[in-house]
Amino acid sequence: NSNVCRLLKNRDKDKPIDFDDDREDEALIKRVEDRMAEGRRLIAAADEAGLDALVEVHDERELEEALEAGAGIVGINNRDLKTFEVQLETSLLIGSKVPDNVLLVAESGIHSRKDVELLGDAGADAFLVGEMLIRSSDPAMALKELL
Repeated sequence: NSNVCRLLKNRDKDKPIDFDDDREDEALIKRVEDRMAEGRRLIAAADEAGLDALVEVHDERELEEALEAGAGIVGINNRDLKTFEVQLETSLLIGSKVPDNVLLVAESGIHSRKDVELLGDAGADAFLVGEMLIRSSDPAMALKELL
């Protein structure tokens, strides 16, 4: 039984970046390097504590950063955290870029056995299901229907 620590690595993604001169390019490189170092430290800290780190990503750039930081478990969140729109296609597109040696978790928007099969066929090893179970009048039955 494995403990999971969710590491969110998207603190700076809403800050605008201007590429007008080399100093700003250097600042961008420094921010990326800092995020990578932070990701590595958090993954190492989780490992030292006997935890498996689940690194959540929302796009290909974040996936690349997570993999470079050494993530062994990647969760692809199908929910756009700005609009709250959910699209399973997010896992389908980004998931194809996750190496076989990394555990892939599809997160959000999973409502049926068909969704589980679709995402599983696309490489998902595990599924984070919440909203569907919370909204169900019989969560145990709803979970059985997913399996």
